Amino acid sequence: MINIKRICLFTVGAILTMSSMITYVANASTETITNNRAKQFVDIVTEQKNKPYQYGATGPSCFDCSGLIYYATGQMPSLKIDGQDVKINLENGLGRSTNDQYNAEKGHYVSIYDRRPGDIVFFGGSSYNVTHEGMYLQGDTFIHAPRTNEVVKETSLSSRSNLLPSVRRLEGWLQSSNSWKFLVADTEVNNKWILDNNSYYYINNSGYMEENSWQWIDGSCYKFNPSGIMESDNWLWDNGKCYYVKPSGAMDRNNWVQYKEIWYYVGNDGAMIVNDWVQWKDIWYHVGSDGAMQKSWLTINGKQYYFYNDGSMAVNTVIDGKTIGFDGAVIKG
Repeated sequence: MINIKRICLFTVGAILTMSSMITYVANASTETITNNRAKQFVDIVTEQKNKPYQYGATGPSCFDCSGLIYYATGQMPSLKIDGQDVKINLENGLGRSTNDQYNAEKGHYVSIYDRRPGDIVFFGGSSYNVTHEGMYLQGDTFIHAPRTNEVVKETSLSSRSNLLPSVRRLEGWLQSSNSWKFLVADTEVNNKWILDNNSYYYINNSGYMEENSWQWIDGSCYKFNPSGIMESDNWLWDNGKCYYVKPSGAMDRNNWVQYKEIWYYVGNDGAMIVNDWVQWKDIWYHVGSDGAMQKSWLTINGKQYYFYNDGSMAVNTVIDGKTIGFDGAVIKG
């Protein structure tokens, strides 16, 4: 027999784990904040170091200042929120020039004093005359494509006198006090599904990511592992019971589930039924102590029953010379 604990392996290996995200401290606060999207953005831009400047170029072999940022936004992994594609603000069809990028979706600026790694910093005479941009890294450092005959490189912010007072921020995961939120255009989302790096997460009504819990959402029950990733197409062992979540992530209920050519039944609470009778579509079945559908002759509570290859109980028939009654039990004498 197959051990149901082996079936109910709880998958904790995640495609994306929160421990891999970048951590930093905002200049104007002691609050520690983590943003994996910012880390991805930083990684893409820093990979372009030492590539030459060329006016009007958007990569991948050379860039101007706005072309470097524009290129990086296009390389970001896709996001979906409630099934809708989400791209960061600068790539949302609003132009690729420095002025266009600075003035895109006004109202979502962040003070330069609250700058964080991955924020886009701008330089110029005013918000109407933005002449240069780059990506903030840490401390006094940013990375940019400076000018003709130079390459993409890191430079100190203090070396430039025309730093504008606002930065633009990428949406993404934010962590504060060990809880996770999701930011889009500097606004926190709630009651939303997030598809990030092929994994689903859910942001609840309070704006926090669900983790290590079962949650009912729109009439279905879902399991989120300790990293917040929705479990799917998997058997889960939880508090002494075994559950199956479908490829959609929804917990299966009142249904047969096949695993390695063996059928198991999950009840109304989603838990696998073991060592008991199962009535399904007016037909009786029996499952063993390991939850597997049983077949052939069985003795249950002192009575003999026969179960066909599809697991259904035989009634009102004769098998192997034994008369079977309407209740499925062999009639003695």
